Amino acid sequence: PIHSKYTAEIENFVKKNTEKKEHDRRATVTSQFAFLQQEVAKTGIVKKESAIAVIEKKKLKEEIFENIQLLSEAQENQDRGIEELQKELEGLFDHEKKIDLDIKTIDKEIIETDKQIKKDLNKHLDKLNEFIDSTMVVERKVDDLKRVFKNAEFQHRIE
Repeated sequence: PIHSKYTAEIENFVKKNTEKKEHDRRATVTSQFAFLQQEVAKTGIVKKESAIAVIEKKKLKEEIFENIQLLSEAQENQDRGIEELQKELEGLFDHEKKIDLDIKTIDKEIIETDKQIKKDLNKHLDKLNEFIDSTMVVERKVDDLKRVFKNAEFQHRIE
């Protein structure tokens, strides 16, 4: 019985101690589990935020790449436009040179035509002067013949 009394107390003490330890262990495990859940949740949030950041970074990279492509295309279009304008400008310069050459050619033709007209006018003037001279000669001869006829008529009357 003494033995059993102590045995019962020891058992009771062990039981209480065991229950307390079990309770403490469970409380510790529960609190550690809660803590770990919070950490996992934080990690999950961090991972989620990290994943979102990675996705956003990827989207930004894609947007940057698209913008670079657009800029490149715009630069190419601008370069093409500049080349086309340069070609058009060269064409205009060539056309201007051709027009200048045409003007010079026309000026030469005008000068040549003017010279030819002057030559032709001088020839006609010379012919006109010759005609005038010849008509004057004819008029003088006519006048001479009139005098001769008048003299002959006069002489004829006198006789």
